[in-house]
Amino acid sequence: MKKIKDCLNEYDLFFRWIDKKTYGLLEEDKRRITINVELMVLEVFLHEYLHYRYPNWGERKVERETIRRMNRMTIRDMARYCRLIFSYGRRK
Repeated sequence: MKKIKDCLNEYDLFFRWIDKKTYGLLEEDKRRITINVELMVLEVFLHEYLHYRYPNWGERKVERETIRRMNRMTIRDMARYCRLIFSYGRRK
C-alpha cells in the first residue's frame, strides 16, 4: 500500500479518454498516469451484456465476441454507448 501511495503522491492521476485501444498510459516525463475508464467500462459492460443476451454461450465465445464487437466500433459508437451506460449507472 505504501508504494502505491508513493506513486500517487509522485504522479498526477487522470481519468479520461485516451484512444480506442489504450486502457492506461504512464507519461514519466509529465509525471502523469491516465486511465481510460470509459473504455474499460464499455468493454466490461459489453462482455456482461453478451452473457445476459446469450446465456448458453461459454466464456471463450463471449470473450471472442466482445473483442470482435469492440474492434468494429467507431469512436463515435463508443462515445454513444458510454453515455448510455453511464446514464444508467448508480452507486450503492
